Amino acid sequence: MATAHVTTSAAGPRTGGPLGALRGRPALGKLLLLLVAAAVAVPVVHARWGGGAWPGALTADLSAPLGEVNDWIISNRDSHPLFLYFLGHISNAVVLSVRGVYLALLALGWAGVTAVAALVAWRTAGVRLAVTAALSFVACGLLGMWVPTMQTLALMVVAVLASVALGILLGLAAGLSDRTFRFLRPVLDTMQVLPAFAYLLPVVLVFGIGVPGAVLATVVYAAPPMARLTALGLRGADAGVMEAVTSLGATGRQRLL
Repeated sequence: MATAHVTTSAAGPRTGGPLGALRGRPALGKLLLLLVAAAVAVPVVHARWGGGAWPGALTADLSAPLGEVNDWIISNRDSHPLFLYFLGHISNAVVLSVRGVYLALLALGWAGVTAVAALVAWRTAGVRLAVTAALSFVACGLLGMWVPTMQTLALMVVAVLASVALGILLGLAAGLSDRTFRFLRPVLDTMQVLPAFAYLLPVVLVFGIGVPGAVLATVVYAAPPMARLTALGLRGADAGVMEAVTSLGATGRQRLL
């Protein structure tokens, strides 16, 4: 009798019916609620817009507003303050930077550029890559493509430096602030998964075909990995080391460096 009494007391009061079972399983309750909503909504939508194709009444035509934006940019590119005092300065800065690097490469001469490329490759990855770099520049000269090669190299130097600068700034902001990291994460995801032509077309529309459009499109493609790696490095810093340097009196700038 005592055993039976203990067992009955341990079992506790039973919650009767299916509602009691759902109270103990909130995830199951949410799933059933979604199923009931789908069972009600699907027949209504099918009765109103039935068919295998997407209903024309629910199609948004964006060609007209996009065409108006295109016409406005073309008409105001040379007169609107947005282009004259902001976008125009960005374009001029990119062009002047690329031209400066290009003139510096020409001043080095083919021998100087080849030697510098081989030296950098040797210090970075060894003799094999140094020989490969030197032979690549020599091949460009032998094929009569030295000037286009220097133009492309100047453009890439400016694009890489701009990507590094922008990536470090975004990475610092994302690595030091949780709120900024949550805001920048979907932006960086979009920049990385967006096809090149999706952002190349508006860049060409605003800046035209040439050096500024090429540099800015390259920055959009190359800056997100730099920002992610910078933020990862800051967030992955050893907590014990940071606590130790703080206790020794290091400033915030010293801890960051």
